Amino acid sequence: MPIEFKLPELGENIETIKVTKVLAAPGAAVAVDQAVLELETDKATIEVPCSVAGTVAAVHVRPDEEIKVGQLILTLEAVAGVGATPLPPAPEPAPTAARPLSTLRPT
Repeated sequence: MPIEFKLPELGENIETIKVTKVLAAPGAAVAVDQAVLELETDKATIEVPCSVAGTVAAVHVRPDEEIKVGQLILTLEAVAGVGATPLPPAPEPAPTAARPLSTLRPT
């Protein structure tokens, strides 16, 4: 199932920003918190970490492009097991009947 990664909020008053480097390519594996883009403002260079893990299916931005907050950056294919339906909790063991103290023998 494809997963879309969009440009997150970067800070107050930043609505568009210039891409300087694309750090992910189609076919590459991406981990959560791995930098996938390098962006540039008039004051700083920012690396954008990916919030999902997967294999890059498509890159939707290129260097020197101005992009907007919320714009699609990458389409990824989910990593096996990520996003899968969780297993139901294990059943709790049946309670054991407590023996009355009067039936216990001293040792």
